[in-house]
Amino acid sequence: MRNFGIIADISAQNVLVVQPNSGINSAQSLKNKKVAAVQGSASYHGLMSYLSKNGMPLNDIQFLSMDAAAITPAFIKKDVDAAFEAIVEGIRCRLNSVTVVE
Repeated sequence: MRNFGIIADISAQNVLVVQPNSGINSAQSLKNKKVAAVQGSASYHGLMSYLSKNGMPLNDIQFLSMDAAAITPAFIKKDVDAAFEAIVEGIRCRLNSVTVVE
């Protein structure tokens, strides 16, 4: 069984999920972390908005533009620290439990 945290719930489809025990519990704790999203998508704009509202430019994180189909496998393999995407249902089904961080 695996867990993941949700630190930004923008809508039912767009949330920022983080690896368990990553120490990520706020926008500021994303600094220098690998964060995946589909560049130009609604999720990407949600990420940009989340960072901006918290006084962070995109270059404060290691942004990884990925295809939507690649994000969940990358998250499960821990190739990324966080993902901002409409993938939570897929992750929830695969990981079987959720740890809500914030």
